[in-house]
Amino acid sequence: TWEKNTSHLVNTPDHGGDAASADPAEADRFALAFARIENHYFFHDAFLADRPLLDGMDAIAHIPGVIVHGRYDVVCPVTNAFELAAMWPAAELHISPEAGHAMAEPMTTHHLLTATDRFRPDA
Repeated sequence: TWEKNTSHLVNTPDHGGDAASADPAEADRFALAFARIENHYFFHDAFLADRPLLDGMDAIAHIPGVIVHGRYDVVCPVTNAFELAAMWPAAELHISPEAGHAMAEPMTTHHLLTATDRFRPDA
């Protein structure tokens, strides 16, 4: 798998070490490679049609869901979440008022965990 092939590049707790002990040169090489791949996808609009999710919403509009978005996300504008919510009547929209793009921001994490727990089969 990808993780097995790259575990030597980043020494994190998941890979038997802590992030502070990672080899900085290897970490830099990994970061550069990751950035190149990510930018290639961004440049090519992730190889997707203009609005693939929104154009297909009629197929899943009836399925319950939760949309969680950070108010200050500069990677994915918050207007995207409002547009998705308008086309997905069975979904709840939660905007984390102080959050950006990271899922680890406290209010975003709260909304994600709450939604995950709610949709858990044994809930």
